[in-house]
Amino acid sequence: MIIGTTRACGAERFVNICRVYALGGGIDAGTRIRIRRHRGWHARLLNVGDDDVPTGVDFRNPDHTERWLATAEVRPGRVELRRVIADHIATLGRNRAKQTVLELGGGPGFLAEAILAVCEIDRYVLLDFARPMLDVAAARLGDQVTYHLGDFLTSDWASLLQGPFDIVVSMQAVHELRHKRRMQLLYEQVRTLMRPDSVLVVCDHEPKDDVRSRALHASAMEQVAAMTAAGFASAAVLVEISGLYVVVCKAA
Repeated sequence: MIIGTTRACGAERFVNICRVYALGGGIDAGTRIRIRRHRGWHARLLNVGDDDVPTGVDFRNPDHTERWLATAEVRPGRVELRRVIADHIATLGRNRAKQTVLELGGGPGFLAEAILAVCEIDRYVLLDFARPMLDVAAARLGDQVTYHLGDFLTSDWASLLQGPFDIVVSMQAVHELRHKRRMQLLYEQVRTLMRPDSVLVVCDHEPKDDVRSRALHASAMEQVAAMTAAGFASAAVLVEISGLYVVVCKAA
């Protein structure tokens, strides 16, 4: 079952219409007019700036999702990194009963599949803003997972999820904030969903040596700094493989 984020009002409601309801088959003309009228509110809600990095891929478009999936598994390091993350979560789970997991930007369910294969999971929630990705994940994972259609660029996304969670994990999704300056706020929101001593695990790209990439992708040490500033403890780099890294920290 896919759960949509529908609880919003005023200007923010139109953000959710843009990013959630549009996924289900388009927006009527009257709604489009109201969205245009609220464009200024939209910018303030999402803290949009001139330095935001636009994306050339819209995963809400099934064709874009299909093209991305065609090459996803041949990219270096991905399978190995998923195994590292899953094994780390399995190790954490040895001292706990079955764990509850939230995955941010879970996409087609590759990481969820790896985690579920080796971990005792009581509840796994996969959040993504793209319905085509959630459809692929649901075909892969079935009822092992709860699928939540939502967007961590909206200000109330965390309030629409039922925590707390033992593990929050994200692989190659945090850069979908479209600028790394938003990371601390994201991690502050994540903390509201976590138990004491729960663990946040983030995998993403090291930036390349160009202006666009340095704005979009945080380095591993920038991730550590953002997690620490958001109130997490013991932030550290777990592994680096093929230009990607995994950073872990604990909710204080």
